Amino acid sequence: MKKLLFPAVLIIIFSTAINAQSAPTIKKDIAFDKKEKKEYKTDKKEERKDLRKIDRTSVSTEATQQFNIDFSNAAIIKSRRSANFDEFTFKGSNNNTTTAYYDDEANLVGTTQMKRFKDLPEQARNTIKRDYKDYKISGVVFFDDNEANETNMVLYDTQFDDEDSYFVELQNATKKIVLHVSMNGEVVYFTSL
Repeated sequence: MKKLLFPAVLIIIFSTAINAQSAPTIKKDIAFDKKEKKEYKTDKKEERKDLRKIDRTSVSTEATQQFNIDFSNAAIIKSRRSANFDEFTFKGSNNNTTTAYYDDEANLVGTTQMKRFKDLPEQARNTIKRDYKDYKISGVVFFDDNEANETNMVLYDTQFDDEDSYFVELQNATKKIVLHVSMNGEVVYFTSL
């Protein structure tokens, strides 16, 4: 009986030792695979960026496909690649002309539409009439942010934090400026043109 018990105990000890050595090896292999996969994704992303840099004059296929998903009933009037975004101008369901902006990963950043001065919050209209009475209003743009995308928007060659906003273009005899108007009616100077 001792002769049978001794080999069984040796087999158990030996198999436990083998399993103990292979568990850390498996964990290392899994960690290596995850790292390798992350590096592959990073390389692919850099590759796409490099390809986009080569042809900066046309919108990406990915952005066009995403636009067609996001605005399935819209007919594109014009598309172009700007310095920062792929832009698609189209007539929306309300028959307003809208421009959609897509980042380098073909994600919607937001849209813009032309609006009227009377569309601004009342507090903003009063502030502009009082503080900028020497200026004439030449345009009002409404930016509708895509809250799901963290990319900051660039309008009038100036970057700003994402939030739904109005931009009021004013001009007098010597200057043309843009004011930033928040949804609650706060008015701040944005940039000059």
